[in-house]
Amino acid sequence: MVGFSSPQEGGSERHIYELSNNLGVNVLTQRGTICKNKIELPTLKSSIFLRNLTFLISCFFYTLYLLSSKRRYDVIHIHENLLYFLVPLLSLRYSVIVTIHGINGFKFYDNKLYWFFFRQPLKLANRLIAVNIEDKKKLSETFKNVVYIPNGVDLSIYKEISPKIENKITFIGRIHEQKGLLYLLEAFNKIGEETNLELDIIGEINDYARDLKKKFTSKKIKWLGYMSDRKAIVTQLKSSKIIVLPSLWEGLPLTLFEALASGRPVIVSDIPAFKSVIKDQAFFSKVAHSEDLADKILSLNKNKKLQEELGKKGKKLADKYTWVKISKDLEKLYSSLK
Repeated sequence: MVGFSSPQEGGSERHIYELSNNLGVNVLTQRGTICKNKIELPTLKSSIFLRNLTFLISCFFYTLYLLSSKRRYDVIHIHENLLYFLVPLLSLRYSVIVTIHGINGFKFYDNKLYWFFFRQPLKLANRLIAVNIEDKKKLSETFKNVVYIPNGVDLSIYKEISPKIENKITFIGRIHEQKGLLYLLEAFNKIGEETNLELDIIGEINDYARDLKKKFTSKKIKWLGYMSDRKAIVTQLKSSKIIVLPSLWEGLPLTLFEALASGRPVIVSDIPAFKSVIKDQAFFSKVAHSEDLADKILSLNKNKKLQEELGKKGKKLADKYTWVKISKDLEKLYSSLK
């Protein structure tokens, strides 16, 4: 597998970590990863731009090594969209798979000129993996070799933890405009004084987070920062009265399955990625609509029976998306290309 991995924050990073550990495959990634079987490449960390650029350059030179090395891998599996340009080179010697971690809202797909250059190398991949059904449909309009393999969740940790439920809403995710946190904060501003709820936010404190902290100053809002301890995350989710994921667009985030697995009621935005998985297992709120989100939170907060019903349905749905199952599906795909 090739791409950034944990402890770097992000859904695709966690995706690589979970699958690589379950399958026992090698991971070509950045230095400092927590993956078990790893080939670490040097990257600069002073900025996101330099980090991505140096990783791209390092991967290019390692690709040249892979083309001439005596050791030959069965499959090369790329997860980073900046590395699509390596597909034509790698396909000279290897079977190549590319996982596309979401297309809506991302510049390489929405911009026709960018997409033209990005899609050319993808045509040479043996398989493309879409992480949600809607993306599979769209990609299949251009490519014939698209399969659907979603994200997953590790349920073993959830069975160990049974915290007391607290009067709090929890948001978990990367602190970025894409995640719709602005609309959740606006919604909380509308209802914060008329409820006893608090708002806990899990995610790395970056420049965007600091801007939001300056704008929304309620003492009932807690910025918990990035959490690497999975037990701490599960404890936070399972002790929440409501979990809210108000994304503007997504591939299919790991946080969705983590939230559902908690057994607590979840509110999500009505975007295609969420609607492709959820039917009646969560509350839908209009995307980028703080007033509707505030109404949904108030309605759910007052209805304990509905909270319990959604929690049970969500947990049952999460049971279908374990990393063990997802790993088996991917292993079958690998075997078909050997």
